[in-house]
Amino acid sequence: MFRNTNLVPNAPSSIEDMASTGLALQGEGKTQYPIGLQVGDEGDAYHAYPFLSAAGGYFFSGPDGDGNYDVNDVGVASEGGLEFGRRWAKLGAVGALRSTFLPSDLEAAWAAGTLPYWITGPWNTQKVKDSGVPFVAEGIPGWEGVDNTPMPLVGAQGLLLNQDSTKATTAQAFLDATMTTDFMDSIFAADPRPPAWTASAEAASSDPVIKAVLEFGADGYPNLPYPEMQIAYRETGFAQKRILDGGDPVAEMTAAQEAIVTQIGTEQSSTS
Repeated sequence: MFRNTNLVPNAPSSIEDMASTGLALQGEGKTQYPIGLQVGDEGDAYHAYPFLSAAGGYFFSGPDGDGNYDVNDVGVASEGGLEFGRRWAKLGAVGALRSTFLPSDLEAAWAAGTLPYWITGPWNTQKVKDSGVPFVAEGIPGWEGVDNTPMPLVGAQGLLLNQDSTKATTAQAFLDATMTTDFMDSIFAADPRPPAWTASAEAASSDPVIKAVLEFGADGYPNLPYPEMQIAYRETGFAQKRILDGGDPVAEMTAAQEAIVTQIGTEQSSTS
């Protein structure tokens, strides 16, 4: 989360605190977006995941001892998932968050200095810095009175050898040459996102944005390379959008879970 320190000098203690501060700024005519989180017509379960996890909800349970997640244990309508839905509905009811909040609108509002909080990824760091708006990068707070730490979704980029490669020896030689800190530092220099290579990450963390992303993402939920993840994103996003538009939170989260379970079962049957 990038916080505009001109509008919000102090870090919010909770999501509710963030909402009330944003709404007060909206009342003063200083912003149109109390909480700068993109949603859109299909929802955006990726960006909203910290809000879900902060209430105790999850996509799939895990990891087990081998690092795997159980796609047959869906937590969208778990007790935490339903609590998320109820609190999410309150954000919509008071106008702190709307399904009409789009990425381009939030980016323009930040550049204009009229966005108190921008919940986005490190890929927008340069835009934030170039705007000249004074800011702090920090993790998203949790829900008031709920003892769960918000978890963002964490993705990573990597290099691998295609098992069908016809030039495996040459490819392996290239991969061997990349496994150095100098090479990984050069990747960071070309695209300054937090490195996954430990030594490069330690050096890059001198940048406060990189440090904030690394700290917030340290215990994040992985963007699993499972086809079931796309189902979870899609159905949870639809539910989140409908809740903000006035839908019943318990019914919407329950329906999303049922749709996820059904589609996963259908997919598993078709591939078995």
